[in-house]
Amino acid sequence: MLTKASDDEQDAQWTIEPGEIEWALRSPDGVERALHAIDAAITAGPKSPPEHFTDRSKLQSTLREFERDETKRLRKETQLPLNAPAPKTICWIEVH
Repeated sequence: MLTKASDDEQDAQWTIEPGEIEWALRSPDGVERALHAIDAAITAGPKSPPEHFTDRSKLQSTLREFERDETKRLRKETQLPLNAPAPKTICWIEVH
């Protein structure tokens, strides 16, 4: 996280304090970040039939690819130093 005492301060410092939590829904159309859209996509009704996992190795590969792409995006957007800890995935859900 980049911290400054004020907007006028020239010397900003990077800290290892926890940053902001971001939500992302990856689909064939791209990555959705709006919480209402993600909520609508993952909502299940009480009578929704259960779904079984697909191929776990494919899921793990997809998750690693997504994490790599998100880390690159975050580093580019925030100018995060290359030696800073990578972001962490808190939850991963497969949506059919």
